[in-house]
Amino acid sequence: MRDTQFEARLAVLAACGPALGPALVLAASTQAGALEQTLERFRPLKPASCVLTKTDEAASLGGALSALIRSRMPVSYVSDGQRVPEDLRPARALELVTQAVRLAKTSGAAADEDLLRRRLGKPAHANT
Repeated sequence: MRDTQFEARLAVLAACGPALGPALVLAASTQAGALEQTLERFRPLKPASCVLTKTDEAASLGGALSALIRSRMPVSYVSDGQRVPEDLRPARALELVTQAVRLAKTSGAAADEDLLRRRLGKPAHANT
């Protein structure tokens, strides 16, 4: 079911044109599947970039980075704390990848089952 109020609000924002320069704010702790749905839902606004928040709370960054790469969404800023603007800094690819690898090594991160199900069209743990 489509949310008509949401669609109307998007149309108003889209009418502002490039002067507004929309950026999405996405939490790194959100599952990859939910991030992909959010990116798709806000695509009509043509966001120029995103701000990746809660990198300090995320158990893994792989899902967030994968969703952003697949959607070709650049990350302009990263936030890793509660204090704004003190904890907001420009995004650096090397820092994000280094943090993602470190988290994957320490947490034994597993694939997001919802994302696998949507990508492969089958349950992640099918009994054969």
